[in-house]
Amino acid sequence: MTARKSILVSLVLLSRLLFGSTIEEARNLENAGRKSEAIVVFGRWLADNGHHPDAVAVLIHASSLFEDPLETVSFLSKYVHLLPGDKRGEIFVRMAGLETSLGLLGFAVQHYELALQHSEVQNESWRLQYLQLKHSIGENIRMEALELKKTARNRVLIAESGLLAAMAHSDIRQGIAEIQDLIENNFIVPSTWLYLAKLQARIGDDEGVEESLRNLE
Repeated sequence: MTARKSILVSLVLLSRLLFGSTIEEARNLENAGRKSEAIVVFGRWLADNGHHPDAVAVLIHASSLFEDPLETVSFLSKYVHLLPGDKRGEIFVRMAGLETSLGLLGFAVQHYELALQHSEVQNESWRLQYLQLKHSIGENIRMEALELKKTARNRVLIAESGLLAAMAHSDIRQGIAEIQDLIENNFIVPSTWLYLAKLQARIGDDEGVEESLRNLE
């Protein structure tokens, strides 16, 4: 073995040793109930190893040790930018989910946008969640939902994006017609009947609402 190869092997072995000892220290602290100290050690490792293959898993685990969702978001925000660009999507989605639960919808929308920008592949389920959130705060997402319906690769996503487009239609009766078309083509999910009932209620179709709710049951 040449001297150069020997040095490289030594560096790899040292890196593995440091990885193992630091993570083991953090886990020992965690198992001892000293979570705040474990978080510090996990954070120290992340600061030096953002490009490590296990960095995403370590970040997710460390963030789960917080009891306060805001502190979890803050911790994720601190370290997500140390990850490779194409590995950040999952973290941004987690942040968006926490922010949605806290009512911080504007921040959640921003983090869904970042997740879609930093996804290894075009993640259709993330895009649907993103559009649903934008719709909930009153943004016009009809064209985006129709585009997702056209490109989605499974029936559930086709149904969900079609429903979202129908709910965003400016003409309620046309929205109802679009949902009924989805039903006729067997693109049905549980929320189909709930969304249909909501639109029927808006035009005073009590019989239609009752039928939709029976189907939902």
